[in-house]
Amino acid sequence: MHFLGSIILALFIGILIVSIFRRYKKLQLAKKLGLDGPAPDLISGNLLVIAKSAFTKGVAYSPFLFTELQKKYGETFGFYLGVDHLQITTTNKDFIKEVFIKQFSKFTDREVITPLTDCFPMYESLLQIGRTGPHNYGWKEIRSIVSPAFTTGKMKLMHPMLHERSMTLVEILKKKTEKNPVIDLYEEFQALTMDVIGRTAFGVDADSLNDREDVFYIQCRRFFNEFNLRKSFALLIGYE
Repeated sequence: MHFLGSIILALFIGILIVSIFRRYKKLQLAKKLGLDGPAPDLISGNLLVIAKSAFTKGVAYSPFLFTELQKKYGETFGFYLGVDHLQITTTNKDFIKEVFIKQFSKFTDREVITPLTDCFPMYESLLQIGRTGPHNYGWKEIRSIVSPAFTTGKMKLMHPMLHERSMTLVEILKKKTEKNPVIDLYEEFQALTMDVIGRTAFGVDADSLNDREDVFYIQCRRFFNEFNLRKSFALLIGYE
């Protein structure tokens, strides 16, 4: 019995060592590519960097996190979304031109990052544009479905709604800055975005700019707030 226990313990230790070694090897990819970036950990890669920023500076600071990292690590750096997902972030114009224009045919796939998007209804979205998307549809088939929604004629139909919401935002900002020169622009642009999406994509007469109790606005915020690192530790370790 003691001998069997020793074998099981040895197997467990061996598997643990192999697992740690594999994770460590995956996390060396950025260095092999000559990319600088925040040091990853063996469990979550760099996800704790996002979590720490959200906890200390608030979720509203999230759009500025990568700008902060860029100042520290340069215009092109690596960031691990888990152990298996190395994200390369760049503001280098030549780099971007290579990816989006000169060598676009080599970058047709789009990463599906679980567990945030690899589930219903996100996985069923027409915007999952890998070579093989939902129900085995490829990028070409999905593009042919999505493209008609963004024709010149359709964009012209959307323009009055975009213009009206933009002018409403301008008027609201004028009124608010008369009372206080310092306002939360992020919240105002969130409301603008929700109004535009609600009116153009869902046909909902959303008016979040004037009413923060607007049903569409509240439900959208509730949906996105569910993706909360405080609520789900699985989001930190679910990238293996």
